[in-house]
Amino acid sequence: IFCMQTLLASPKTALQARRGSPAPKRSATMVMERIRAGYNEVPVPVRNTFVHFFEDQTVAISRWVTCPAKPEENKIETATVSTCLPGGNDENQELLMDKEDPWACKSSQKEVLSSEQELRLNKTINREITHAASKGDVNTVLDVAWSHLNSMNGVNLATSLHRIARHSSEDPSQKMQIQSHPGFAPVMKAIERKARWAVESGQDSNSKEAQSGGFPAQCASIVAWSCATLSVRDDALFSILAELAGPRLHELKPYEVTNLVWAFAKLSVRSAALFQSVAQMLQCRRRGEYKAQCLAAAAWSFAKSSAIPRSTQNQLFKSIGDEILPQVNSLKPQEVANVVWSFGQMKIKHQRLCEEIANFLSTPSGFSRFSTTQLTNILTAFAQVHFRHSGSISKICGVILRNSHSLTPEESSSLLWSLAELNVHDRTLLVQKILDMAAADITCFKYEELVVLNTAAKKLSPYHQSFFDVCEAALGTLDG
Repeated sequence: IFCMQTLLASPKTALQARRGSPAPKRSATMVMERIRAGYNEVPVPVRNTFVHFFEDQTVAISRWVTCPAKPEENKIETATVSTCLPGGNDENQELLMDKEDPWACKSSQKEVLSSEQELRLNKTINREITHAASKGDVNTVLDVAWSHLNSMNGVNLATSLHRIARHSSEDPSQKMQIQSHPGFAPVMKAIERKARWAVESGQDSNSKEAQSGGFPAQCASIVAWSCATLSVRDDALFSILAELAGPRLHELKPYEVTNLVWAFAKLSVRSAALFQSVAQMLQCRRRGEYKAQCLAAAAWSFAKSSAIPRSTQNQLFKSIGDEILPQVNSLKPQEVANVVWSFGQMKIKHQRLCEEIANFLSTPSGFSRFSTTQLTNILTAFAQVHFRHSGSISKICGVILRNSHSLTPEESSSLLWSLAELNVHDRTLLVQKILDMAAADITCFKYEELVVLNTAAKKLSPYHQSFFDVCEAALGTLDG
């Protein structure tokens, strides 16, 4: 096994070393930079790497799992990188004319990996990705994905993006680093190419080819969820993902189905065909097939997208409400808020579900789990479907009053609209507090929010003159 520096020095030096002649010392940095440039800036791993110099001034990079005692079993990856070799062409060609030399081979010769070798390679790459992800740094994961880009299959690509997205959700400060990384755009392009090939080839996701080198339908859900988590909207990619996954929803697990439509709704990407296919699948589901969390995500997604006909919406939401009803206690606060918001947004009143959630909120342990924003959204949804429950409304208003300093202008206007819509006139302290804060910081409100706030205030607190004076002045300025 020859010294890396010696092999990278020049063809002549390499041959001298193999024939026992002394070789001058030379740094490998310059040649490795050439290799990187010829490889489109993709770093070439140096460890356990052999460099062969060929007649046509090409360098072949062969990477091995271990020091290859049995090369035919251990080699897992080959790549060819074009770069200029140092030294004169004529002299190099004379040195490399020895066809019996075991190091020499023709540049046109390309090693074809068997399906078993490809599978081993892809599994090795996946292990490297998960190991890099365990360090908690998205840049490390991107470095690994970028260095293996030409050898990665759909599963490798989806795994990389999923690990990156998961880390960014746990540590939002890393989200800004992701898109600035030079490897992120190539990874996204590679995902799009793989997905497009799977669509155009009509590949069966369960086939051996799809699992080893293709793009299974499950990858569409993983990629979509990851993009939504990273707030990366790519309409061309999502169009391909919808076309790929739509006819193959039966191949997905329940949470993969709901994650898929959640991602489309989160990024406001329209796909009527996909949502209609998912709605049909959900209507034909077996009871208990989808967990309450999945149904909550589905309800939010359909309410956010408004992509299915009204008649289908009513049937679907009724079935979702019926199944979630006995499982409300198993949902997280955000999931409860999303369910109520979804029914409110669609103007679908599920009386028993609303009562169950209101009773749950009325318990001391129930309220302690919810944030001011979540409680505001729940009260707004109750108002949208005209559901009154004095006990829960009183508790919600009490919690919000104690935390009124955290209300945003949008939440303040929504809250007052809800109280006016439900004819709640006994929450005087909360109403006064909101109007006082609005009058003191009126410039933070948008025009639409001020209109809603002004209308609700006239109904709930018609004598709060200081607010009306400031509000009318602000509306007049905005109108002008």
